[in-house]
Amino acid sequence: MDFLYILLKNNKVSRRGLIKNWYDIELEAEKFNLARIEKIAIDRVSPEFLLTLEEDVLYQFLPSYDF
Repeated sequence: MDFLYILLKNNKVSRRGLIKNWYDIELEAEKFNLARIEKIAIDRVSPEFLLTLEEDVLYQFLPSYDF
């Protein structure tokens, strides 16, 4: 989980995204529909939260001061 905090500490990075998708074929050929985008304050992220990620939802992790 620390990798999300490390990525956001980089001043060149304002946000990072994560999407959960199970691929049936090779990555380059797979197509999926994005269900929605969720913006999440980085301080709300916990191991328990990561276990609840839904498929095909793009989660954008932002610094807490953006909220």
